[in-house]
Amino acid sequence: MNKKEELKKLLKEFSKEELMEIFNAPEEDTPFHEIDKNRKKRRRGKGTRSRKKQPRQSQNTRSTKTHGNDKGDPCRRGSINTSEERVNKFEEFMQNTVLNSSERAELNEATKADKENQSSQRSPRTRKSQTVEVECRSCGEQREVSSAVVYDTSRWKCNDCSSKACD
Repeated sequence: MNKKEELKKLLKEFSKEELMEIFNAPEEDTPFHEIDKNRKKRRRGKGTRSRKKQPRQSQNTRSTKTHGNDKGDPCRRGSINTSEERVNKFEEFMQNTVLNSSERAELNEATKADKENQSSQRSPRTRKSQTVEVECRSCGEQREVSSAVVYDTSRWKCNDCSSKACD
């Protein structure tokens, strides 16, 4: 049966007085949406996203959260505790992983290659970097620095003078 036909059938069951009462006099409980004419109109898609403001912590308190086994906040706020032995998560993963014969052979081959690469150490550096004597344009102090750091000897500033702008 069509919904319109069902509605007509239901409306026929009401008397005229009941229908007039329903349509003319709205109940006090039914909420109406009123349009505020004084409200500022905002266009959609303009402006930036508003962020929820978090309560400010006092400046002296810092988070004591350290990197652990939990998977909470991805940002590390504290330093890593290096004084105690930590779990190697790769070895833990490999113990719980089942490998087929070809994967095991490949893993053994890679392990051997790693051991061979560890035995060969890097050769010591034979080239010396060229140094240039420059004078700081702010404080006048003369220093001998690598030529790779100096673009123009007449415009060079020492680290002390360069970082004073940050103070």
